[in-house]
Amino acid sequence: MLFGAQFKCPPKDGQYEDPDQCDKFYDCQDGVGVEKLCPDGLVFDPTIRKINKCDQPFNADCGDRNKLREAIEIKCTNGLHFDEYSGTCVWPDAAGREGCESKENKLKDGFECPKDSQTDANGQLVVHPKYAHPTDCQRFYVCLNGQEPRDLGCQVGEVYNEESQRCDAPENVPGCKCLNVLILQIVLAIKIERQIVGETCKCDIVITIGLGYHAQKFTCPERTGFFPDLEECDLYYICSKGDYEQRLCPDGLVFDDSDPNKERCDIPANIDCGDRTVLHTHRINTSTKYSSARNQKPSPGCPRANGYYRHTDPLACDKFFNCVDGVPHELSCPPGLIYDDIASTCAWITDTNRKDCKKPRKDALEDGFVCPDDAIMGPDGRKLPHPTYPHPDDCQKFYICRNGVMPQKGSCSGGKVYNVDLLTCDDPANVPGW
Repeated sequence: MLFGAQFKCPPKDGQYEDPDQCDKFYDCQDGVGVEKLCPDGLVFDPTIRKINKCDQPFNADCGDRNKLREAIEIKCTNGLHFDEYSGTCVWPDAAGREGCESKENKLKDGFECPKDSQTDANGQLVVHPKYAHPTDCQRFYVCLNGQEPRDLGCQVGEVYNEESQRCDAPENVPGCKCLNVLILQIVLAIKIERQIVGETCKCDIVITIGLGYHAQKFTCPERTGFFPDLEECDLYYICSKGDYEQRLCPDGLVFDDSDPNKERCDIPANIDCGDRTVLHTHRINTSTKYSSARNQKPSPGCPRANGYYRHTDPLACDKFFNCVDGVPHELSCPPGLIYDDIASTCAWITDTNRKDCKKPRKDALEDGFVCPDDAIMGPDGRKLPHPTYPHPDDCQKFYICRNGVMPQKGSCSGGKVYNVDLLTCDDPANVPGW
């Protein structure tokens, strides 16, 4: 809480604007002013006769108060672009920004990420789907956010299992059972090739001397700090005086490698894993700091022990689960929004890639008013998130559609009437037909 040391409160208690910054104001009580800020993107309008005096910039006259809080740069998740109108990260085609067209992503061997989305056994969208390599049992592809392809491989002695979508022992993978030899993983690297002969698959094993990454010990980049594994996004290492200790994030979370001085795990939507696309399977790990979280098993609504996931009811597009230690907590999106799997947050239907959700249900007021489907554009040419509409019979009254779908009644005060052209209350002399 900040106190406005330089601001002098008027004798009357209330909220008063800062003389320079349009989104800053002071809450004065008994002559003491507490400095406050409007929610990001809104400005303070002292003319509003309500407790909440923060409004859209085009509805408020800032005058000489032309300063705003300093902007913070935020990056979109890989594969997404920032949409200026919704203020969220969306697929490139939905953003439609000139100069930001989606680039064609293709690996050297010609592999491209399929356009069709993958879902798991619980019906959840697979954010980073995997695909088997057509000729090499040890290799597989990962499509980051379903769009950016990566060519990866299993560790020595394992092959990719298409059914479980993870690396597995060769005897558990149909067509690759011929690899059943004891190998010294520290000094041997095995290449397993698929060859289709009729309807059978045989494996040619080529053993070469080599030392792969998984056979090496981790080397601390610095003597002290927290550092990520090169392949697994939820695996990291604590380095102290050159020695290291292996750690796992709580199940469902991944390691944030942005600051080597901080030990932090977060949901995948907030972390850019880059090439670290592998995640540990559900397992009990009692030797780590996060052993209690790793003990959690998947449960209805929680494919992983922690994180945000779409609702198990396919018709409940506006609901989702916040999973904490394997326990699902049902949450609802604001009116008009649905849960977006990619961003792990609520978003407009047009900004998500969900094809299973229809238009949101719209409420009606007692006089029959329902928010129209057509968008209303503001004076600056942008879509209004909370558009207003005139009352058919009373010039002082109007309707507000919260998020474009939730209707509420509004009324002008101080002898003003609703101006359809300006979409706000105005002096009667400025409203045609009054």
